[in-house]
Amino acid sequence: MGVYALILFQHLFLVCSLYYFVSNVTDRPMSRVLCAAFFALTPWMYVYANCIGSEAFSNPLIVLVAALGWNCLDAELGTRNLVPTDALEGLNRSLSQGDEWKNMFLFYRIDETLVRSGMKDMQLRTWQIDLKLNRIALAVLCSMEPHYLGAVWSDFMQAPLFSQSDLAYSPFILTDWLGTQLVHPRYGRLRGLASFQHEPGYYDALWRRTSYLHLFGGVPMVWMAGAAVALGLVGLTLAPAKGLAGRRTSYSAALVALGLMMVLGSCLTTFSAARFNLPAYSLFQMAMIFGGLAATAGLTERLETLRKTS
Repeated sequence: MGVYALILFQHLFLVCSLYYFVSNVTDRPMSRVLCAAFFALTPWMYVYANCIGSEAFSNPLIVLVAALGWNCLDAELGTRNLVPTDALEGLNRSLSQGDEWKNMFLFYRIDETLVRSGMKDMQLRTWQIDLKLNRIALAVLCSMEPHYLGAVWSDFMQAPLFSQSDLAYSPFILTDWLGTQLVHPRYGRLRGLASFQHEPGYYDALWRRTSYLHLFGGVPMVWMAGAAVALGLVGLTLAPAKGLAGRRTSYSAALVALGLMMVLGSCLTTFSAARFNLPAYSLFQMAMIFGGLAATAGLTERLETLRKTS
């Protein structure tokens, strides 16, 4: 019952955040309808609201903060040092031998070391593993090693090419993967959930046959950032006074810049995966909305100026 209540709350939180955003960024009914339609054509938002994880809350929070930020702008302008060397040496030997990379190699190697040291409590081991992995990550980040920087740059150039269909795929394929891990004691409490009462591959097949999840599947999210910039420039060109159109263009550009910074932060700290770019997608999407509103405001101001001078 608690799981269903949490999912219901997540959906309500998402809908309320989107409603707050739409109702605050513009007061024009048609613009609000178009904004709501744009969000309705973003299926991955509702997919993640149906999942248990940080992504279910992070995206509505980003939308909510973006709306609050616009309100503030509009109102102001209008008025221990131990690293498990055994695990690292094991990783180095594996990579040197050309072995196939395995997900969570360090996690399980550190876990084995802790078990051999006599630590039997699973939750305590998980906590210690996280602490040690964080120290390893910090050491890598501070090294600025050329191969590491090259990998970061490669991921950074690839990340904006993900489409919303790629983002929607992650929960389905990861649910199938998690179903294969239920034999391990770590995941024993999940075995009774309805989500894991299907045959292997069920969710992958479900994603493939649901056409709604493939909307704009071939459109990279970076196109929205480009459209946001282009629409904002149109608004600035059309608006003689550079008032509302200028503020919306500036806010749109700030959202694009923040989205790129979040992509870079993700590339610096983890591997490349579509689901790590959810915040950037939302920021680009909202930037495009503000860009469109800037163009609309610019056109409105230009028509009003022409009417007064004619």
